[in-house]
Amino acid sequence: MREWFKSIRTLQNLTLKQIAQMSNLDVTMISKIENGDRRPGVDNAKKLAEVMNFAKYGYDWTKFYESREKVS
Repeated sequence: MREWFKSIRTLQNLTLKQIAQMSNLDVTMISKIENGDRRPGVDNAKKLAEVMNFAKYGYDWTKFYESREKVS
């Protein structure tokens, strides 16, 4: 699981559905990204970083590529 992603989402009181709507991505894709089952493409990573205001938390879109956290 990408705990950092989930933390940002919950700090902003956003649901997966809200993020999906704001980023024009499928809610299933957002869920897979959050769970560490998928890694977004560059364009989608940039969209998510903008929509979720990663900069406020000291991250940018490249955070998705630092490691591949996976649920065991």
